[in-house]
Amino acid sequence: MDTSSVRISETLHTARFVCTTDADHNQIGSFYTGAMSEARLIELKTVADRVGGLDLVLIGADDPEAMLRHTEECRTRAIPFAADFSQQIARMEGEEIRTLLDGATYLFSNEYEKGLIESKTGWSDAEILSRVGHRVTTLGPGGVRIEATGQDPIEVAVPAEEAKVEPTGVGDAFRAGFLSGLAWGVSLERAAQVGCMLATLVIETVGTQEYELRRSDFMDRFTKAYGHEAATAGPRAPRLITRAGGPRTRCPGPPVAHPRTRARASGTTPGCRAAPPRRPRGRSPCRRPGRPR
Repeated sequence: MDTSSVRISETLHTARFVCTTDADHNQIGSFYTGAMSEARLIELKTVADRVGGLDLVLIGADDPEAMLRHTEECRTRAIPFAADFSQQIARMEGEEIRTLLDGATYLFSNEYEKGLIESKTGWSDAEILSRVGHRVTTLGPGGVRIEATGQDPIEVAVPAEEAKVEPTGVGDAFRAGFLSGLAWGVSLERAAQVGCMLATLVIETVGTQEYELRRSDFMDRFTKAYGHEAATAGPRAPRLITRAGGPRTRCPGPPVAHPRTRARASGTTPGCRAAPPRRPRGRSPCRRPGRPR
């Protein structure tokens, strides 16, 4: 896995989020910013030059100054970007949100965040749609809705859950699956189906990326939920089956840039906000490089 563009802080620990979930899936979260505060120092041009260009930059919940810098750099360099404010919407002012979403190829949010975006920006749903390529709104158990000006909405339901265990990371998993589908060249509807299937695996598991992707199980459930044609049709359908394949395959992050800063580069997945693969037991995720264990 290529982690060459991940910034390594020499002074700060890795940013981390701790979430407490009750039996009704209400949550209380706390966050340590740490090395994420250095994300504003990352220049996308350096990354683009190293890898030969960027197809899409996912600008997720990050250091606010970094989010603004990377959005402006994408506009200046004509790089398509996806706006995904997530938890940062609550602290942002309307002008910042307007700046971050204007011109986005994709705008991600859940229903609650959708309302906040409209309230804080003062823009109607139609006005926001006119300023982005596609608006992708996750609807919890209702699935996802994808909208674009002048086009009929695409609505995708979620597959049946085997158990509803813990919701943390479900939105991240949807985005990882959706963006992977786009990278493979499948349709928006098919990409959303991949995202919903992956999100279902996460809600059935305690932990953001403790789920397992088993080829036969993933494809059987995907086919059951969306039909045989959905599992086989499309310009690169074999890739869909291959990427979901293999025993215990972890989240296959799409080839998009995600300007996220970590104290350690090991185990990061550009473009996928889900947590990295589990670390060996006994190793702290927040030690500084070179610091004795």
